[in-house]
Amino acid sequence: MSSSVGGMDQVKEPQVKQKPVDTHGRRYTYAIRKDLLGRQLNCLLVLGGLVYFLIFGFQISVRVLGCWAHFTEENACDLSYIQPIYSINTIYSFLWIYFFGVLPTLFLRKWYRNSSVKLTTEENLWCDIRTHLISTRTYATILTYVITAMVIGWCYYKYLLPESFNRSLKLFLRPGVDFRCHPFRRESCKDDALNEYTMILATNTIGFGLWYALDYMIRKRFLLNFPSVQLDWKSLIETLLQERCEHLERLYSFFLKNYSLPGDLLIVVATFTFFYWSYQLLMWKSFYYLILWVARPFKITTYDWLDVPVFSIQLINRTVSCLLFILTCWTLAHWLFENYFTRKIISNTSNEVLLNGLSAKDEPYIQSLAFLELWHIARDPEYIPRRTSIYQEYEKNTWANISRVCIELILDLGHAANTQIQTQYKKNDQIRRWRAELIREQKEKQPGGKRRATRPKLIPLKDINTSGSYIPRDSEYWDLVWFERLKMRGFGYRYIVFPLLNRTIERRSINLLKNKNMIVLAVEALASLTIDSLTLDQYGVVSPDISRIFECMLDCLIALEEYAKKPPLYEWDSHTPSIAHSRVLADVVGITN
Repeated sequence: MSSSVGGMDQVKEPQVKQKPVDTHGRRYTYAIRKDLLGRQLNCLLVLGGLVYFLIFGFQISVRVLGCWAHFTEENACDLSYIQPIYSINTIYSFLWIYFFGVLPTLFLRKWYRNSSVKLTTEENLWCDIRTHLISTRTYATILTYVITAMVIGWCYYKYLLPESFNRSLKLFLRPGVDFRCHPFRRESCKDDALNEYTMILATNTIGFGLWYALDYMIRKRFLLNFPSVQLDWKSLIETLLQERCEHLERLYSFFLKNYSLPGDLLIVVATFTFFYWSYQLLMWKSFYYLILWVARPFKITTYDWLDVPVFSIQLINRTVSCLLFILTCWTLAHWLFENYFTRKIISNTSNEVLLNGLSAKDEPYIQSLAFLELWHIARDPEYIPRRTSIYQEYEKNTWANISRVCIELILDLGHAANTQIQTQYKKNDQIRRWRAELIREQKEKQPGGKRRATRPKLIPLKDINTSGSYIPRDSEYWDLVWFERLKMRGFGYRYIVFPLLNRTIERRSINLLKNKNMIVLAVEALASLTIDSLTLDQYGVVSPDISRIFECMLDCLIALEEYAKKPPLYEWDSHTPSIAHSRVLADVVGITN
């Protein structure tokens, strides 16, 4: 019986293929300073020279191509009409394109890089869109790109094309036939009134500026893009092939690393051209009578230009060529700004950012990223494999070193805050002395006697240090210069959010390190660290919302205290694992000694 039972086939449960655990976390892409050409003046001069030669080269190429299109055996092509490099049209187009078409986008990108850090790692497009709808930078971006696109497009049609192309609107195909202009209306097409020349220019450039601005915001090009989100088609290919193709992945990485700029150019132009002409084909006739009714009060007598063929190969050529020129001008400025003048993009895993960034005191932006990553792996349960991998791949006492780095940072920043308060005491004391001297002089100058004024009692200067002999009040910390930006905000933030934030820090820091003032001092100093990097503009970091910095710092420290008591591995420290984990954060004096 036992043999029969033992010989029975056991039913095997179906094995579920588990998803591989990512022990390295997300990949952070951040920017550091690159002193290749250095100064902003060099950036503006080099950019101006490249834009000027781009305009001149485009003029030559268009004229040579137009000459080739008009070339016949009876009428030989004459290149004598090519304008020199110092022609008036070249200079006019350069001034308009450089100052009103390129520099606004360059300053816009620099402003965004100095005012945005993406702290959240949520990849939710709808939340980002809702954030954009209530943000001022959304409308500033749209307005900037629409205006610059119209300026560059106007210069493209007005100055860069030859006179024969400018008015008759012929380009590349079917020379001798007026472009979207009936034979009986050739003279009206050349008028300065509202005609197809101005309408094509306005419609194309406004549409493209709006399209590029939305694409620019949705794809977060003005942010620092961490974590870097990979394209969907890569995962689609992997799903179809049902295996990991190393050569395809290497090809994809090589393309993103070396040819991301041409790829973005082609994608933007192709998608805009497709959707724009789909709109023209489907919607133009629908809005024909509406446009006719709207234009009637302006006393425009020539309405027949609206009733034209929708799909024209010449219109495609002219639209695409104009868009390519606009996009080339924008991309030239962005490429120089990103790669040569301001900062260099570096991509690291989150473990590398965490281990190397906490001690990077000279790089406040990378240090802020490290605290952010530490906050994530301390809070979210899904990061437990990553905590274990840190112990397995690196030294066994890595977490203790991270804790010590945090404490050292807190003490250093606390000393800086106390120094700031001491400086304010000295300044206030000097002001009191000057005021007392002024009162005494005024009393002596009064008629009827030389009665000396009573000298006001001066508050003695306190010796402020971190030893505990004198602990400043919380209000003294909040009166530091670091918090002036918070107090200068609107009514709701100043009288509602700010007091709540103050009480939150006081309440949450009672049980942390048994020293409330030290934690308040630490979070204030962390805010100062970010604001100083913004003021100096050395790293391109803009202070995010101060409350989020406080939350990250406090959650990080609270979680570190818990992990110091309960480490994820038994061997916490290579030397004394039994006692090393008990007082990593609880004993400040022991760590500093």
